[in-house]
Amino acid sequence: MRDPRKQQMKRLSKWQIIGLCFTIMWIIGSIYVQYNNSVNTATTFSDASYKTCVQALEKKQIKDVSSCALQKQSDYETFVKNMWQNAIAVAIIPLPFYWMYGLYMEVGKLSELMS
Repeated sequence: MRDPRKQQMKRLSKWQIIGLCFTIMWIIGSIYVQYNNSVNTATTFSDASYKTCVQALEKKQIKDVSSCALQKQSDYETFVKNMWQNAIAVAIIPLPFYWMYGLYMEVGKLSELMS
């Protein structure tokens, strides 16, 4: 015979399921936002670097801007170098705090029911 308490322990409560759904949505959403933010920042800074380089060459009356294009590509790669690590860190680091808060709230509800 199976012990009904063991079966009940294996099932997740609706709040745990909601928490897992929130966690998955948080991870996907924050990685997406952080990835786009990194790409936009890298594009902005590499474009600014390119414009500065071109302006400096124009002042020197040099018409070959191929070195500026290489510098722009190098700057872009520098800015997106650790993009995925940053996105994953932003997605994962806050999660234990959310779960601890949820546990704290759940324990608070249980203590109210018991008293």
